[in-house]
Amino acid sequence: LPAHLLEPSLGVLLEFLRLLERITVSNVLPGSGIESFQAIAKNPAPLEVRREFLLSIIAQRRPFSFNDSLYPLFDPSTFPRLREIVRTPPEPGKLNHLAVQILAHYGDREILPELRTWHTRLLEQSPKQAYRAEVAIWKIEVQEPPSKLLDYVATPGGWVARDWAVRRAAELGTSKHDIREAILTYAREGAPNGRARVPGLIELKRAGLELGILQQDDLPDVVVRSTRPTP
Repeated sequence: LPAHLLEPSLGVLLEFLRLLERITVSNVLPGSGIESFQAIAKNPAPLEVRREFLLSIIAQRRPFSFNDSLYPLFDPSTFPRLREIVRTPPEPGKLNHLAVQILAHYGDREILPELRTWHTRLLEQSPKQAYRAEVAIWKIEVQEPPSKLLDYVATPGGWVARDWAVRRAAELGTSKHDIREAILTYAREGAPNGRARVPGLIELKRAGLELGILQQDDLPDVVVRSTRPTP
């Protein structure tokens, strides 16, 4: 479209984005946080514009639940801003888990010193927040090197969802064959103390199906009722 037609359209989009930002930050409507955050994410405005609004919201309020589909909206260009949000949270003494979650997902090692400091500080003040910091530290460390992700998937034990490790390994370009082998190895060896049920196998199969790594006839005893479309 010609520039003179695009400019008014962008102006309308910006006004709508500002309204969504005010709603999200103020939390004036019950449960409005994630819905309005996702509405900004799906807005037809340029990605750089949407990112600015999302980062502004993250910096201003306590985080809410974060849908995995939102990760692609962030990339290394946003990491400095997210690190600063972690270092200067909107509420003193409260870790900004949304900023941490994004940085941890992408394995940002630069934020590790701050996360370790937060973890130590929160152990007595807020065990729940300390646990979240611990999970974030683990997610960063398990990606270095990326092969550790599949080692974790295949090995019984552990305490963090394996489906995240499978999805992250796929994002990092790990071969589907290797990911499939890790899942099947865990399915064979993952039952604790000889029990028949293998923890987390439904989530693993769902991730494998969605990523095109597993077929429906893989792990036939594991029933997955619905999946999102394969990307």
